[in-house]
Amino acid sequence: MNSKKKGDLGLGKAIAYYTTMGYSVSIPLTDSQDYDLVVEIDKELKKVQVKYTSYKPNKSYVAYFAVRGGTAGKITKQAEDVDFDILFVTTDSGECWSIPRSNCGRGVILNKSKDEFRV
Repeated sequence: MNSKKKGDLGLGKAIAYYTTMGYSVSIPLTDSQDYDLVVEIDKELKKVQVKYTSYKPNKSYVAYFAVRGGTAGKITKQAEDVDFDILFVTTDSGECWSIPRSNCGRGVILNKSKDEFRV
């Protein structure tokens, strides 16, 4: 599965999760913003960045969220400059997390410390 298909899978899982929770989900018209979805939670709009990861260097999945673009895929924004409210991560094993931005650094290590955000 190529990276575009992995991104589609993550996006589909995020839409399904937030819809199942009873939230309204909106999809931006373009992909030039830092987020992939807008979700209305308790009458507040939240920007959601969606990531798919299969990267598991030390028995825990890791997701980074620097923005890449262009044909060479070079980093166009560092992680700390990426604007979103919630990070939704899905893995190649089908596990998912919905993590508030305040609990993310330059990325996240999906170990026991993030279990409260597992969905």
